[in-house]
Amino acid sequence: MTLRPIPRWLHYWAILTVVVTFCLLLLGGLVTTFRVGMADPIWPTEPWYLFFINWQEPSRGFLIEHVHRLAGFTVGGLTAILAIGIWFTEPRSLSRWLGVVALVALLTAFGQFHGQMMKQKNAEVIVLPIDSVSAIFGSLGLLLILALSGLGQRHGGLRLLAVITLVAVMIQGLLGGFRVRLNVLAGTDLAAVHGIFGQVVFSLLVSLAVLTAKPREIPAIPDDNRLWLRRLAHVLVMLVFLQLVWGALTRHFATGLVQRLHILTAFLVVAALVWLFRSARESAIAWQRLRVGCVLLTCLIVSQVTLGVEAWFGKFATGTLPELQKVTTGQAVVRTAHMMIGSIILATSVSLMLLTRRPIKQFDAVPAMTPLPVPLPQLGEAT
Repeated sequence: MTLRPIPRWLHYWAILTVVVTFCLLLLGGLVTTFRVGMADPIWPTEPWYLFFINWQEPSRGFLIEHVHRLAGFTVGGLTAILAIGIWFTEPRSLSRWLGVVALVALLTAFGQFHGQMMKQKNAEVIVLPIDSVSAIFGSLGLLLILALSGLGQRHGGLRLLAVITLVAVMIQGLLGGFRVRLNVLAGTDLAAVHGIFGQVVFSLLVSLAVLTAKPREIPAIPDDNRLWLRRLAHVLVMLVFLQLVWGALTRHFATGLVQRLHILTAFLVVAALVWLFRSARESAIAWQRLRVGCVLLTCLIVSQVTLGVEAWFGKFATGTLPELQKVTTGQAVVRTAHMMIGSIILATSVSLMLLTRRPIKQFDAVPAMTPLPVPLPQLGEAT
């Protein structure tokens, strides 16, 4: 069985996917800020739909919404290639090719599902295409079986994570579509879920970018420090994600309870970061490994608190109900920047958590076998 290392291009592709996903989140933030989620009530639409419209008619909101959809299609394609590329690291030949075939089948079935939904984009009642849904679950089931059976193999966890990420991207696309189709029934509830789940997808893609990178040539963190730092990093990630949940609910609903939870959780995030920062400084090796992330997080959180204060006053301290305000360009910049820095904080926290894991030795090639020693002939023996 030949060891198959992670190619360098795959890491760069993962970084490209993260960058495009960040742009997608930015566009989604603008959709929420300007309240243009229903600028086009028709879904699904073709990826190229934006290029065949009359550019003199669409409003700003229509363009933002459709560029957001186009970015979503782009992220889906990038993630599909990333998942297939990661699956080629499977060292078992049969499982590798079965997995690739299952991935292609999953993508084909999802494309057919989208096409069949396209035919119903003007229908009042949607009928789910059972054949496409069955093909999706069948290929996904085979993929999960192969991924779980390979957890003991090299990069087994990475392949499983790639499958989970691809499925998460598909779910996120469906949530965005159903948010449009079910607006009358669910209102902005699905929009909030769509925004929160987008942070989950972003975190998964950042994890793939970190895990496909070549390990740094520095010593591993000693186990007694590593386990404690890993727990702190997990707590920090959970608190940052919870903070983003409260932030998304504040943007969509803005009840008094949600605002209070959003502010109180911010204090907990700061406390967790200070604790992690201090614990990392106690070990020279840990600090060497986590220094950049800790310093970057500190700067980001200081900026985030400042933007949060400005965003809150701009929305709730004007004397006018938020629903009746006309969003200015300055308010849009502050609110969207506040949301995007929160996404970067989550991504950085996830990266720190992954850096505290036990490092896995990388094999770029099959090690050469050491030749067996040849006994020398003894004196008096015939040569």
